[in-house]
Amino acid sequence: MRYLGSGHGGIHGGIHGGIGAGMGPGSGVFLPVMKPLSVPPNTSLLAPASFDESDIRPDLWAMAQLPEILPHLGQFEGDFKQAVGTLDEDFLKSVLVEDDEVSPGDVSLAKHDLGPAIKDNFYIRSEAQAEIIDQSGSFDHYYYGLLSLNSRTHPAATKLISLGVLLAGIIGMRFKLIHMRPRPTQVRPGVQPVIPTPPHPSFPSNHATQAYTVSRLLIEAFPAGRRDAVRPYLMKLAERIAENREVAGVHFRTDTLIGARLAAQLAPAIAAHDLVKALLADSAANEFNKSA
Repeated sequence: MRYLGSGHGGIHGGIHGGIGAGMGPGSGVFLPVMKPLSVPPNTSLLAPASFDESDIRPDLWAMAQLPEILPHLGQFEGDFKQAVGTLDEDFLKSVLVEDDEVSPGDVSLAKHDLGPAIKDNFYIRSEAQAEIIDQSGSFDHYYYGLLSLNSRTHPAATKLISLGVLLAGIIGMRFKLIHMRPRPTQVRPGVQPVIPTPPHPSFPSNHATQAYTVSRLLIEAFPAGRRDAVRPYLMKLAERIAENREVAGVHFRTDTLIGARLAAQLAPAIAAHDLVKALLADSAANEFNKSA
């Protein structure tokens, strides 16, 4: 039996490892062998890799920009902090009143802040379940689908998406770890989330912060004359991604609303960096221009 297990592990690991890694130019499938192959010396192995910039995934490209952009965002720390606010009950009620148009006399955190997660919304959850599960990790592809993007035809726009998701996730997590808000199921055991409750604090919602940041960046990536036309679609997609987390039972309403507020401060701060300015200009001139 040990030989069967060993062989299966070797074949499974070799084939899947080779296929998984075989994405770049000149890559192939690795198959396990009993002894090293004899390969003639080839000095060209020392030559620079033949990767074009378009071969690099946008999310990996975005990771490489962090050392340059994060210090730039530090100067906006006060704006971010003000947007997030506190977990004070009066503050959270004021957020619900302002953004949900709840009457000040009727607002209740128990009723309005946890509403989507505790409603009798079986049908809503059933209809949204596949989308909720699909968006539980990455949701970049929803923007790709909405705007018909790919990294070859829209390299600047897809980099903006990855950069927005990454930076918003980092800034959002910073405030999560400051406020340490429990998840809905921790304060209301009757909540039954559609997906596993994430093992980190709830406030603000990173899905909301990320989606609204990406939508705001993409609006600016269009030529000025076309922004009003695309704005409703991009903002509605952000709203849908964010609210799916409430329906799923893993976020409070105020988590979403504060994530959207934080994004309203974060997106222009990101857009003010020279690297991002160049991406926005390139996208507007060459990717979202009707004549291009």
